[in-house]
Amino acid sequence: IGYAKTITNMLDQLPDIENITTKFSGAIGEIRKVYDGMTDYQKRFVSEDDLAKLKKYEQKIKDALLRRDSNLCYNNSYGCSQPMEVSDEKSR
Repeated sequence: IGYAKTITNMLDQLPDIENITTKFSGAIGEIRKVYDGMTDYQKRFVSEDDLAKLKKYEQKIKDALLRRDSNLCYNNSYGCSQPMEVSDEKSR
């Protein structure tokens, strides 16, 4: 029950969905991390409303990031390019 209350408290600290911006992505990611770290038994105590709220927040962030990336691509006079592949120096 303790983790479920933690989820509720974390969600209660966020603004309404209309006011969620990408600056809240870290906080929303932390809530997801707490939820994903719970056992199935613990997850049973998380309300359906809280889980639905978390999913709505995650979708809002995803949509905002897609819009931002789309705008960056649109505003780039050279067109969009594929992201550069980053290699792990330690694996060499």
